[in-house]
Amino acid sequence: MFRKSFQLLVVFSCFNLLSVLLSSCSCSKDDRNRCYVIYGISIETIDNGGLNEKPVINNSVYAKALLFRLNINDAEEFCSSEISPLFMNTAFAMLCKQKHVRPFLSEKSFRIYTNNDFDSLHPAGSDLRDLFVVKGNTFYLVNAPEDTSQTYTFTFEKGYFNEAQKNDTFFTASSQPLKLLK
Repeated sequence: MFRKSFQLLVVFSCFNLLSVLLSSCSCSKDDRNRCYVIYGISIETIDNGGLNEKPVINNSVYAKALLFRLNINDAEEFCSSEISPLFMNTAFAMLCKQKHVRPFLSEKSFRIYTNNDFDSLHPAGSDLRDLFVVKGNTFYLVNAPEDTSQTYTFTFEKGYFNEAQKNDTFFTASSQPLKLLK
């Protein structure tokens, strides 16, 4: 009788201990891989010449006061679910699986170009990244063009490798035609 009671007590204690261990992990039930799907890019054309930033008015701005803010139009989506192991080592430490964020598109290329020759080193269509100081997603133009009589449309192009489809995807956004003043 004592032996059966002891066996039941041991089984019940082991069950309770296992319940405590399993419930001690406060993992979310939403342990799916997430990815960011990019739908496009857009730019804001900003005059940084005064005390405060403001949109460019009348398509005219001092070149050294011009800045662009690049916006990535994306959305977080669930890509797949993974089953995680309950125990991660022989000491029976619990593994709370963290949510993984992985890009659906990985950045491959980036360039900025204009429709007209900017200067002798930067003909129309050539990369102008060396003419900008970049802080986060903001691009500050540091030089004025040689010919200020023309208008310039700046185009930002970002290329991505699409991991799901195994091909390249390109997004572009262009400014309005701008008259750049010295």
